[in-house]
Amino acid sequence: MIKLLHANGRATGEQLAQQLHYSAGACRSRLRHLFSSRIFVKAQINPARIGLHLMANVGLKVQPAKIWAALERLRAHERVYFAGTVTGIYDLFACVACASTSDLTEFLETFVGGIDGVKEIQMSIVLERIRGHPTLDAARVARLCKDASLPPGLDSLDLSIIGYLSEDGRVSSRVLARRTGVSYVTIRRRVQHLLDCGTVRVSVMLDPVQFGYGITAFVAAKVRLSRWRTIASALAEHRQFHVVYTAAGMFDILLAGTFRSIDDLDDHLRICAKRIEGIESLHTFICTSGALLVPPDSIGIE
Repeated sequence: MIKLLHANGRATGEQLAQQLHYSAGACRSRLRHLFSSRIFVKAQINPARIGLHLMANVGLKVQPAKIWAALERLRAHERVYFAGTVTGIYDLFACVACASTSDLTEFLETFVGGIDGVKEIQMSIVLERIRGHPTLDAARVARLCKDASLPPGLDSLDLSIIGYLSEDGRVSSRVLARRTGVSYVTIRRRVQHLLDCGTVRVSVMLDPVQFGYGITAFVAAKVRLSRWRTIASALAEHRQFHVVYTAAGMFDILLAGTFRSIDDLDDHLRICAKRIEGIESLHTFICTSGALLVPPDSIGIE
């Protein structure tokens, strides 16, 4: 059932029953159990489709006594969709989505540069998403989109729908119609259009800790540039890396993954370094705070 919901997070109990050859009542009961404890159905958003054309990863070195205050400020900013404390060469690691280079520059100079205790800022700009899209909550979507330049064909109603889907990917069109004050037919058409054009993908996301994957890590790679995309594609074949980006800046490829243990993480890095030609260095940042939901296949549910 989780695998089917990952392919189509808005599948009804009746549709799941037909594919699983169970009764609709049994499927609805299983769905209620899953949603009450272990899984989330969220809208994964293509940032460029909502006017956020530039994504970046920011590593910060911060005075020890001021790390947690700096973290709270980062998490509150409308351009930040993930921030956490990490081990390694950084103290804090953040993922941001911006409308333009000037938007990113203002964020770094005016906001990050003004955070008390920040000693150093290092950044990599995302060039291409090989695997993975951000999963944002409704409030974050509203803040991210507030100042973004929306592409043609997307309006405030679409943003409202995206916000609700990011909160609950299975919210019905009838409920959306009531919340937005728009007709059911219009809402149903808008939702389908957002799905068809790739603005959002509604799918199952899991809390990896509940499935025994207690280690979340970011991995940054320096690689031989003549094999840049080949290496990124090879890394994306490792299921536990649920985010794979090529980047410009400090590093060439950025990964995010979940692992059962430090030894599990170490084994995956050893395999990658040994089998994939052209990796020159790997830098690992283990998250000590900050939660990432992950797709089922990254923890072995395929």
